[in-house]
Amino acid sequence: METTSNTGSEGKAQSSRRVSFGDGLFRYERPGGTSSWVCRVQHKGNRRDFGLGSCKTVGLEDACRFTGISRSTLYLLIARGEVEVIKLGSATLVLTESLRQLIERHRNAGSSLNTNTDPKAPG
Repeated sequence: METTSNTGSEGKAQSSRRVSFGDGLFRYERPGGTSSWVCRVQHKGNRRDFGLGSCKTVGLEDACRFTGISRSTLYLLIARGEVEVIKLGSATLVLTESLRQLIERHRNAGSSLNTNTDPKAPG
C-alpha cells in the first residue's frame, strides 16, 4: 500500500513529497517532476538510506527485497519480459530501471502482480 508524507512548514508550498512503497522503498518527488528512489535499511539500531538512482543493476536478492516480491514471482516476471536482466558469468543482475518501470506500471494500473505460473499467460 502506498503512503505519502509531505515535508515543509504548515501552510507553505511543499518542496518535496515522500511516497512509500513499503519495506523501506521510497520515492522522493520534487517540484518539476523529478524524483529519486531510496531504500531505507535499519541494522542494529542504525538507519541508513541508499539512493537507488546510482545503481544500474542489483542482484536477485536485492531486487526481491526492494520490491517486496518473492524470488519465484521475480523469475516469472523475468520470463514474461516484465523485468530486464543481464548475465555476467554466473551472476544474474536486474536492471534497476526495469524495477522502477514495473512498480510504476502496477501503481498506475492499480493492480497487484499476477503470479500465474504460466509465463506466457497475459499478465
